[in-house]
Parts: sequence; C-alpha cells; structure tokens
Amino acid sequence: MRRWIRAAAVGVALLSARTAQAQTYNFLVDYFGGGNAAQAAGSDNIIGTNILPGDSFFWRIAANGGQWSINGPVSQFPFMAFQVNETANRVGDYTLNLFLGNSTVFTETASNVPHSFVHLGTNTVSLTGPMAWDRMELTFSLSSSIEDPQYAADPNNLQNTNSTISSLLPIFGAPENNSFYPGVTYSARVVPEPATFVLMGLGLGIVGIVARRRRA
Repeated sequence: MRRWIRAAAVGVALLSARTAQAQTYNFLVDYFGGGNAAQAAGSDNIIGTNILPGDSFFWRIAANGGQWSINGPVSQFPFMAFQVNETANRVGDYTLNLFLGNSTVFTETASNVPHSFVHLGTNTVSLTGPMAWDRMELTFSLSSSIEDPQYAADPNNLQNTNSTISSLLPIFGAPENNSFYPGVTYSARVVPEPATFVLMGLGLGIVGIVARRRRA
C-alpha cells in the first residue's frame, strides 16, 4: 500500500513539474505575397522551436499590403498548420480567426483534433465565399504527440515525440500557394488615393446642397 501511494505521489509530482514547465509562444509572421514571409518584430523564435505536449502558441500571419480572397466555397488541408520535422500522431485544440481590417470574417474552434505525420495546427478548414481576409490567427494547444506505428522503431512500444517547427508559413505554403487544394487568391489591397477622397467629399457636398434646395 505504501509503495502504491509513493508511486502515485511521484507520478503527480512529475505531472505537476511538466505542467509548470509548459510554454506559451507568440509567433508573429509578416507576409508579402509570392510566398515571401519574415518573422515579425516581437515574435518568439519560430523555426527550430520544439512544441511539447502541454505547450501552446499564438500564430499570426499578417498580409503586408495585400489580402486573400475566395469567390465561393473552399476546403483546404491543412489550412494553417506548421511543418514539423518529426513524424507523429498528434492531438490538440485550436481556435482559428480570419480578419479583414478590424472585422472578424471567420472563426472556428475545435477540441481533441487528431492529425498525423508532419503538420501541427488545423486539418481541413471549410470556408464559404465570397470572402476576403488580410490576417490569420491561430491559437493552438498540443495535448499529445506520439510515434506513428508505421515509422516507430518498436510499434509495440510507442514513444512520445518532439514537434520541431521548420516553417514560417503553413506546410504547403500560404493559402494561395496550396496546389493540392486551390481556390484562394492573393492580391494587393485596394486603398483609395487622396484624390478619390476629395471627389467623394465634393460629391456628397453637392448632393447635400441639391437636397436643401429641393426642401426650400
């Protein structure tokens, strides 16, 4: 009985120690189109970071002067998932948000999501269109990462594995570059020139004058 209690106490202590060591990362990426991306100022180091069970991260990809868009329904796999070095079966929870400016245009939350092999994040995400967005944000928490039996040295004794990130963008590239699941385009964001604002102001002023004269 004493041995069982002692073993249980050791197990609880180990679990508590792992929980106390759990890390939360802040990954920030600027995207410039054409597959070109850079780690943004203030970001934790992305490539080479090992995400362990219990760890979580916030991953933001912000379009610099551009935006993504779809004209109709699109399902893309995996939509927003890092490429990792180790092959494994992983389970995690996530919340995905897409924004256009300050407006949320899409959100999806999923728990206990299994995904295999060498990606870490979402699986397939289905979007309805038309839709445009210029910022993608994923909050992810990893529950487990275990060897895949196909690649394990001993399929009867599967081990925990690392999840070492090896990309800034999703595993198949930015959404418009995913050749396996096409349908997303990337284009420059249209910003009205100052002259356009002037013309709009003049037009509204004329409309107001005409309306007042009619009332008079």
